[in-house]
Amino acid sequence: MTNSSTQTLRAINLEASERELHKKTDADFTEVKEAIVEGLLGLTEQKCVGSSPEGDVMLGARPSSKLVSGFLLPRYDQAGEDDTSDIHIATMGMDLQVHSNQSGSIELRPQLAIYVRELPSWEEISSPDNDMMPPVQLSRETRQRVEQRARDLIQEQIGELPATSGR
Repeated sequence: MTNSSTQTLRAINLEASERELHKKTDADFTEVKEAIVEGLLGLTEQKCVGSSPEGDVMLGARPSSKLVSGFLLPRYDQAGEDDTSDIHIATMGMDLQVHSNQSGSIELRPQLAIYVRELPSWEEISSPDNDMMPPVQLSRETRQRVEQRARDLIQEQIGELPATSGR
């Protein structure tokens, strides 16, 4: 939870709060727990399918590495061969759960997102918020030479320090 005046996070003990409420009013937090779960599921779904603002721009990863909305089996032609190619998506689908004794209609509103790969700007690469700065990985031999050179320079500088009197 956030405190709107200071915008700091604070936690509460739901179990203790529920016990206290139950003592006073004989009620419980069942609906509160359901609302929390519903909210978490909604946030998870938005994140997985890219419908949240976090799905608008993805830095440092392919959309398929960050978004998952489902897995569908490929469509097969009459010869039993996979009819899917890189430019032809042959399978689309949806899972529904309906009550067997009910009738009605279902309205579908498909949406499409196209992700365009762009090279990031230097500001995007160097920003610590995006965690995209490539790590420097020296070979073992180069790293050992750099470390030895650093030790040599330190020893040179130590040798040039004026003598101190020991107290």
